[in-house]
Amino acid sequence: MKKFIVLILTLVPFMTTAAIPEVDELGKRFQSNENVTVVTLGGEMLKAQLGSTENGYADSIEQLTVIASEHKKSSKELESEINKLLKGLKLEPTVNIENGGSKVKIYTVGSESVSDIIVYVIDGDDLAFINICGAIPADMINDVVNAISNIG
Repeated sequence: MKKFIVLILTLVPFMTTAAIPEVDELGKRFQSNENVTVVTLGGEMLKAQLGSTENGYADSIEQLTVIASEHKKSSKELESEINKLLKGLKLEPTVNIENGGSKVKIYTVGSESVSDIIVYVIDGDDLAFINICGAIPADMINDVVNAISNIG
């Protein structure tokens, strides 16, 4: 996870508006916190990183937003706000993994065509909230999550 976040953080963000406005608002609230990193990449930047894909899922991704912290106090504050956001959106995790102190939750918005994939990871003091937006066919969700996690 850290390799992925470090790579994303080194890129110059191409700012757009999140498909879920509350995610955009969350990013704006934490942007000024020096212990939280907020990066938003538009579809063209992502396509350049992913290259062409055999099944075309790269063309389905319009935006990637990453909100991350490795600072204990900031992570706890961010965790509280993310939990409020997810509760307000009435989203339930489609995947929930707990292993030791690590927790990974994946949420999807939509069924046949997924408009958002949210990956929420907590590992000790490290926290990452990733929102992948687009018109992603449900059968490509695994491919998209794997490709995003292997950028670099």
